[in-house]
Amino acid sequence: MSRAIDAKKARNHLRELVTDARGDLCVACGTCVSGCPIADWDEQRLDPRRAVRLVQYGMGEVLPESDWIWHCTNCGRCGYVCPMGINQGEIIARARGLVPQGETPGNIQATADLHREHGNNMQLTTDDWLEVVEWMADELREELPDLEVPVDKQGAELFVTFNSKLPQYYPMDLQAIFKILHAAK
Repeated sequence: MSRAIDAKKARNHLRELVTDARGDLCVACGTCVSGCPIADWDEQRLDPRRAVRLVQYGMGEVLPESDWIWHCTNCGRCGYVCPMGINQGEIIARARGLVPQGETPGNIQATADLHREHGNNMQLTTDDWLEVVEWMADELREELPDLEVPVDKQGAELFVTFNSKLPQYYPMDLQAIFKILHAAK
């Protein structure tokens, strides 16, 4: 797909960002790829490591031209597992920002607006999320009285990300996840 991208602006903007996002520290170990649910999804065979490398090599304009940036869920797994602490999600988000608004595919602009405003695409507030977690945990405590469901716990041994549809439409599924995590501790 060809988009009206200013190549020089993309190269410069993303090069500055890669330093801010610690991308200049990338050693191309590939750990981020192991956490990425969309690595190698399309013919461009992009993944978080390759995205950082393109910017490092002065080819940042390739990212906003790519459809791959729209497949990225920005789940944060790549950044979470990165031993160098690189925020690849920020690089992808900024690459998306270089695409003119009228050229974003499908309903992505509406979804992006929701994500920017609410932090997710379902308009789920933090209070609503925490209420659903507590509700499902309370019900499960009849079966598992010592159940703990920490949220945003520093130094946690396990890390789980949830699709925002889960608490909104399938809250009971959280209990199955809680049981697995409880058994794993």
